Amino acid sequence: MLFRAKDSMTWPTAEGRIAESSIAYSPGGDRLPYIDLEYVFTVGGKVYSGDTVVLSEHPSSSFADMKKTVNKYPKDKAVSVRYLPTNPSVCVLEPGIHFEVLLYPASGLFFIAAAIVLPILLRRIIPISRRIANKPAAPNAGVASQLTTEHPRSGVDEPGH
Repeated sequence: MLFRAKDSMTWPTAEGRIAESSIAYSPGGDRLPYIDLEYVFTVGGKVYSGDTVVLSEHPSSSFADMKKTVNKYPKDKAVSVRYLPTNPSVCVLEPGIHFEVLLYPASGLFFIAAAIVLPILLRRIIPISRRIANKPAAPNAGVASQLTTEHPRSGVDEPGH
């Protein structure tokens, strides 16, 4: 779908208009909001309609984002529609790849990379920390304890006594 979004930049354009633009609610108990947007345009004397604003767009669950889209494309607004030359029913208002669309695959790739790299790094770090923890004491480590003696009256170590 990303290739189609990229290719849409070179598709021909047709003048169209917004036929419907509102926030509607799904039937049933959940009554989830969605954008009810439709535009119409003519290619070669034939009328087509579409509802795609951005190719590969993941539907927004944000009511504020839906409201922005509806406000950007009010009913009866003149629009420029890009359409696939071999099939004008494949059409879009905002051609190209949009940054938001790349966030989903990019975040997925990040977590996959972390799942691969993290175990490799941990295998290298843990043996080093185990070697440090199991390393015998340095040969001169006992010298400092030999220099201190317990003071007979206070029970406190004092150097040189």
